[in-house]
Amino acid sequence: MSVRASEHLDALMEVVASGAKATVLFVIQRDDAKSLRPSDLHDPRFAQKAREAAAKGVQFKAVALAPDPQGWTVLGPRPVDLKPYDANRLSPYRSALDAHSGWQRGPRAPKAEPKVD
Repeated sequence: MSVRASEHLDALMEVVASGAKATVLFVIQRDDAKSLRPSDLHDPRFAQKAREAAAKGVQFKAVALAPDPQGWTVLGPRPVDLKPYDANRLSPYRSALDAHSGWQRGPRAPKAEPKVD
């Protein structure tokens, strides 16, 4: 779960409450994405916080890029879908990929102590 990302949404809601505007821009780094949806399966806290932020006036936008060896091609905007969905039906799919998933995060390694000479 991305606690930090959820905290950023809290800060953006405060910005909007103060009368300013705030936008979250998601950058999709693949050329086959048709839309973006925060994952209720992988990070339900963030997905719910995104819905809360949108309801309070934070804007959500996404742009797709196609990577290649020379750089990036901007493919254009993609819709952001914040509607809740039944994540339980996707659980078997997630479980099948657990061994290969970047979402398998363990505890943070302890910070190195500063070297004193």
